[in-house]
Amino acid sequence: MPCRLGMGKFATDSGEEPSPIGQHGYRYGDVYDWCTFQCMSADRLFRLLKCPFPSKSAFMKAESQYVFPVVDEIYDEIQKKVTDIVFEEGEKNGGINIASDAMYDSRGHSADYCRTAVLDLKNNFVLEQEVCRKSRTDLYTVSPYFATSQTESFNSITCLYNPKDHFFPQNSFETRAKLAGIHWNCGKLEIREGKRPIVGFKTIWCKSKKEEVKRKTRKQPSNDWRTEIMRRVRGVSLVEWNNQNIETEEAADLSDEGEESDEELTVT
Repeated sequence: MPCRLGMGKFATDSGEEPSPIGQHGYRYGDVYDWCTFQCMSADRLFRLLKCPFPSKSAFMKAESQYVFPVVDEIYDEIQKKVTDIVFEEGEKNGGINIASDAMYDSRGHSADYCRTAVLDLKNNFVLEQEVCRKSRTDLYTVSPYFATSQTESFNSITCLYNPKDHFFPQNSFETRAKLAGIHWNCGKLEIREGKRPIVGFKTIWCKSKKEEVKRKTRKQPSNDWRTEIMRRVRGVSLVEWNNQNIETEEAADLSDEGEESDEELTVT
């Protein structure tokens, strides 16, 4: 696919030519590829092109006002579904087995936040997460020997949303931890529903056994929850935007009525 910014060709997932977006037809993928190639930030590129681009404060305001509440809402919905399944099976089986593991937001002594996750060992669901300060000494008593491969796999998913080479404030760190939980639990729910069948096997080196082991390879998750987040965020933002327009129009009508009444008084 030819890049719309003149940087050669880039491969797409679908292999089809995307529809133009915006007045100049720029796509986020093209902008990201070009900025990565030129070692340039996206905001600097848009300033050079003299294109409108949200400032950092506007972006953070929209993030906290629209995105964070929607993520919290979807996270609570997924967690309720997961806990209902685990507790229902626990009542039938006479109990549940859980494992816990913690991960810091950065490496070494520079860590500031700690994310602790509790997983159900039978269904591998994330039951609960907590983000706390590193100074919480009660976490030091959690034994790492009870951690399973699933907890480490979840930690690798968390690193995709909370990379340790980037600093995030606490509210962003907590929201990104919830996104990792949604990602993980939605994938496990699709396995439970039969939407992710086994498509093959792969051989990996097991450090604990000191030998090669075979692991199942499943179909990639659909990640429909991402589309749902975008749909709800757009819906909330459009409703607020329409309400602001209605209030502006009502204020304009009231001002026009006031001017007409002043003119009538002047004529009288």
